[in-house]
Amino acid sequence: MRIAIITYHFPESTIPLAKHLVSDNCTVDYYYIFRYKSSKNIPGFDISNANLYFGLNKLSYEDAPETFKYIDKCRININVIYLPPKLNIFLIRKIFLSFIIFKINIKKYDLINIVGQEKLLIPFHEKLNCLKKIHTLHEVTDHFNNKNLDNPLIEYLLKNKIKIIVHSENSFKKICCYAKCNRSLIFIIPFGLFETYLKYEPVYLIPSSIKFILFFGYIHPYKGLDILSDAINLLQDNLTDIKFVIAGSGHIAELEYLKKNEKCIVINRHLTNNELVGLNKTAQFIVCPYKSASQSGIIMTTFLFGKPIIASNVGAFSEVITDGVNGMLVNPNSPVELAAAITKLITEKELVNGLQLGVHNFSKLQKYNWPDIAQKTKQVYFSDN
Repeated sequence: MRIAIITYHFPESTIPLAKHLVSDNCTVDYYYIFRYKSSKNIPGFDISNANLYFGLNKLSYEDAPETFKYIDKCRININVIYLPPKLNIFLIRKIFLSFIIFKINIKKYDLINIVGQEKLLIPFHEKLNCLKKIHTLHEVTDHFNNKNLDNPLIEYLLKNKIKIIVHSENSFKKICCYAKCNRSLIFIIPFGLFETYLKYEPVYLIPSSIKFILFFGYIHPYKGLDILSDAINLLQDNLTDIKFVIAGSGHIAELEYLKKNEKCIVINRHLTNNELVGLNKTAQFIVCPYKSASQSGIIMTTFLFGKPIIASNVGAFSEVITDGVNGMLVNPNSPVELAAAITKLITEKELVNGLQLGVHNFSKLQKYNWPDIAQKTKQVYFSDN
């Protein structure tokens, strides 16, 4: 049985899936779509050593050592589809993608799982010869406007009755709002902890003498840094020995204010995998004051390192975080509630210990265990409907 996974972004969840799909009669080829001038230090998938050419590149151990350490001796071929500049020009895009798809078609896969939500992926559905094609969507909502995506890809998938995997009940409900949605073709399978990070040696950006609370990831307005900023200002003066680290690329107005706040350390750039690991290992806990969310990769990164999370009760956060068990949930857009939750975790050591135990127990749940996830994914792959 030959399976291909073709993904645009999301290596943290698709590489573990590829590893655990492998069985005695199954091999997996993994294709990561990579854009010109993007950072090669991709979250959970560092290909900085790779000398890439436009087109299809098969990687070796030297190109991505941490990834190959993670997959170990599994029968997985790791490939990068390197997209050239100006691919938005129709004729160039058509010729280039036709060449890539031709090379993939030669492999004669039994099943292909395409992952992502960009319309760039439509030609893969149209031109790949494989009779069994599945699609995985990580996002159904436009977080900037908190509404369903106006997305040609989703419309294409629904129109052509292609099986779709989503990762949360929240995403399932949102995709069911589309007029052409057939619920019997939508499957909910969560992803597990982002295990590939365990192969990265930590780089510590913050001195060990500093206790800090961490906000990390790409910085967008919907992630609620303005709420966090207001909450920090509400904290009592006796909590001044705690710092807040805001780490990630992106630019919003609140960053300039936070940079001037003596309680904050702002690292406003793309983080390497090693730096991300170091921050998660040494943070007291993590805050996600989001205004909108689907499922979040932040949780599956942070839980990997045993750290609890304070998050807004939006999107699918409550499907993973159980308030008072492995984290704390607060009402969205409430700096007062966020400040109160932060104060509790700073001052109540027994509560922190209990939440850390909850995070540890979460990692044992079958629902979020990669072998179980792979088995459920195979059932979707090869079911008759």
